[in-house]
Amino acid sequence: MKTKLHNFSLLSFFAFAFLFLTVPLRAQNFVFHAEFLNNWSAGGYPFVNDINGYPSITVEATSSDDEFIIEADSYYNKWNNSGTCNFNTITPFVFYGNTPSYDPGNTFLTSSTVSGKFYTTRIKNNGYSNTSAIIMETDTAPVSFIATGAVTQLPVAQAVPINTPVQVTVNIDRPRNPQEKLYIRYTVDNWANSNTAEVVFLNTNDLAGIATIPGQAAGTQVKYYALSTVVVIQPGGIDYDLITLKQETNSGANYEYTVLAAPIGNAQITFQVNMAQQTVSAQGVFLAGSFNGFSATADSMILVGNNIYELTLSLDTTATINYKFVNGSTFESVNATCGVDDGFGGYNRVLHVPDNDSVLPFVCFNECSNCVLPGFADVTFQVNMAQQTVSAQGVFLAGSFNGFSTTADSMILVGNNIYELTLSLDTTA
Repeated sequence: MKTKLHNFSLLSFFAFAFLFLTVPLRAQNFVFHAEFLNNWSAGGYPFVNDINGYPSITVEATSSDDEFIIEADSYYNKWNNSGTCNFNTITPFVFYGNTPSYDPGNTFLTSSTVSGKFYTTRIKNNGYSNTSAIIMETDTAPVSFIATGAVTQLPVAQAVPINTPVQVTVNIDRPRNPQEKLYIRYTVDNWANSNTAEVVFLNTNDLAGIATIPGQAAGTQVKYYALSTVVVIQPGGIDYDLITLKQETNSGANYEYTVLAAPIGNAQITFQVNMAQQTVSAQGVFLAGSFNGFSATADSMILVGNNIYELTLSLDTTATINYKFVNGSTFESVNATCGVDDGFGGYNRVLHVPDNDSVLPFVCFNECSNCVLPGFADVTFQVNMAQQTVSAQGVFLAGSFNGFSTTADSMILVGNNIYELTLSLDTTA
């Protein structure tokens, strides 16, 4: 095991101990020493405070060795892992500061470094106490987000409608390493909770990728930023800052937008009812609803052909209306499966008024859908008159289909006292 050379006199030790006991216990100047670099025993590589509370350092390996040291302010403020440290995995580290009589030694990597590859070490700054760190391996230095226009979105921040997904475009300065993944981390409750959306690059060398933030309810404030990592982010708790290679936070302010309120305006809505199964009143057909106080006469519908009555109204797009069709003065009986309780033992139809002009589907009076079109079948009736004296006027068929007329439908003698008549009748009758 290699060790670092230090001239540490007793006087220096007491001076250090006094300083250690009188300054706030907060590590500020982390330093990285590594066997796989050229200056194992020199001044080391200072960490950069690129993420508040999570300093980092990125170095290129010059050999395939596997030992390293993390310290702060002094060699004896040292962190060590008693086992080994795996690449790309958060690892716990024990603080051994202010113990010059005890040197815990160096930390080892499970796998040796590869000369020419880059290693980003990030540590969580818990002051002079136990903490966690990670070493992330990439083929080249981690990519950076471009200086201007690194993150853009559509729809733009001032124009995101209700329940509309937002596409966030992320721009980087050069093609990614195979190990690098980019994410958008976003919150809808000011970071009490958060989720991630992976940035998708269609091609390996693309410099722009897109992530999609799901649509949100009216008035929701969404905050987000971009990050890169080698870790595959799974749902659940994770220290996002610790696993980050680079991040783009809009200079610390984050990117954000607020979902617009429901559009206020009117839409032209066309109602259609099929009266094919009804005897239409001489008064006509009407539309009654919450928009006209359920008046049975205020809004008359127009016959447009084939028993279809139609009416177009201008309605508030933020409204939900209840309504019924009216035949003369008779309100329809709305089926419960497509209605809401009207408070009087029956049901109303209901409509959440859409944002845009719309033509509603045909519905049959009293039904949830359009009327079933009638079919017809030929039905032959026969009667044996052998025990009767047949009138000179003949034999007739009377029924509901002809108003029980005794003369409308004459039957024909077909032989052996059998009279018959074939009629084409409605199969729904």
